[in-house]
Amino acid sequence: MQCGYRGKGTHCNMTGIWINTQGSVLRLSMQGSLLKGSLCTSVELSPDAKCEMSGEVIGHLGQGDQQIFTMSVNWDGDSATVWVGQCFQPLDCPILKVMWLLRTKTIEKENWMGTRIGEDVFYPKDTCLMADLF
Repeated sequence: MQCGYRGKGTHCNMTGIWINTQGSVLRLSMQGSLLKGSLCTSVELSPDAKCEMSGEVIGHLGQGDQQIFTMSVNWDGDSATVWVGQCFQPLDCPILKVMWLLRTKTIEKENWMGTRIGEDVFYPKDTCLMADLF
């Protein structure tokens, strides 16, 4: 994957393979403003962890420099994750900074504990070292 964003007036190329801080693997392709791909995630933090859950990613990309985007995955009908984020370009390499919501199916009286929120960073696999970005 090449670092697609090259300064002011250009766009972040989100097509390729991205890794987040937890070791999840995000494969994306841009089709105009539509993002499509897959996310393979694991609860383990070791580099050789196996993919425990995989889901289809659908998203939309905004216009302009350092675009804002949304993505979502429905995990086998029992939970769903949505991300909203922005592509940034520190040190000549794009990163995706996101906030996420994970909604798990619950009963009505436990609705308050059905949604988790967090933040994360995705960086291009084999192009940029995460340690160099932070």
